[in-house]
Amino acid sequence: MGECLVKPVDWIQHDIAHVPAITCDEPHWGEVLGYVSLGEVPSTYPGGDQVAALAEFECKVLQLRQKLPLDEYETDTVVPREEDWNTGDGEYENYAPCLVSRKDGKPIPSGRRVADPPPGADNEAVRMDVLSPALYDNPPADSCIQSQSQWDKSPHSVDIVKCDYPHWAQIAAYVKLYGAADKIPADDKVEEKAEEMCDPATAHLEIGVGTPYRVTARVRKERAIQESLIYAVCLVHRKGLVGRPGTAVGAVVTADPPAVPAIGPHHALGQVHTARMAGARGGRHREVGQAQNERTACCLHSDRGAHLRD
Repeated sequence: MGECLVKPVDWIQHDIAHVPAITCDEPHWGEVLGYVSLGEVPSTYPGGDQVAALAEFECKVLQLRQKLPLDEYETDTVVPREEDWNTGDGEYENYAPCLVSRKDGKPIPSGRRVADPPPGADNEAVRMDVLSPALYDNPPADSCIQSQSQWDKSPHSVDIVKCDYPHWAQIAAYVKLYGAADKIPADDKVEEKAEEMCDPATAHLEIGVGTPYRVTARVRKERAIQESLIYAVCLVHRKGLVGRPGTAVGAVVTADPPAVPAIGPHHALGQVHTARMAGARGGRHREVGQAQNERTACCLHSDRGAHLRD
């Protein structure tokens, strides 16, 4: 943490274990924010989408904790490949490094921008699109939506927090509804299918009769750039607070509901394939050992299921 890199090529064209670093006493291009956990050690590989989404979310939280403005700085990360993931017989600790640089590409003046410990708290909220054109640009499964009022206005701009902190709903899973070759039925049929598929996708959370929680599905109706998918997000929140998103049910809620505790671990839920591109949030990632000319197609493969269920 706090190491600095002179130029982008030092980060892009080197193996992550051999990136040439300098002290931060002179102008530099990037600075190491820290290292974020992507899963327990050992654990089952959660899939390319989940790994990429989690790394970018956690790195963005680190950036906010360092009080580095999102409109001035951006984060970059290197994510592990499936073969690198420690499932019980490896040494890799299932983490990702986070690097911060200026969005305009200009050098950072001499002196560190990264403080140890970070001045900000771990409960920083990251504004994100929950139904983005690509699943890897969404918040990761098992992150949480902070405010119901934001969700009611638009799922494309909500504050996402770690579920250890007060929140309205937990993102439990994303489910694939239709592929590129599938004909899309009427909206009511699409929504009905989303609700049906969210039930098995959230079964590991043991939500149902006798619990204070319910599952709500919201569909991205425009085809994603990712295999032209139509998909839905499955949310878990307290019962009696909303029906369809944006519609009050029962007692009128004038403020955000009480916190919903994180209910359980997310498991890999299916298969995704796409070419990775720089995200709209400014976050970027590549796999260990990938060079610059491989950046846009490096990280997700059809045998790496993440938080998507067919």
